Amino acid sequence: DKSAGPWVTSSSTNNRHTNAVDGE
Repeated sequence: DKSAGPWVTSSSTNNRHTNAVDGE
């Protein structure tokens, strides 16, 4: 899902990725 853009996905599973994307 990171290829699709975890920052645009509202999925609860990707919610943690939204926070981590700042570091990545």
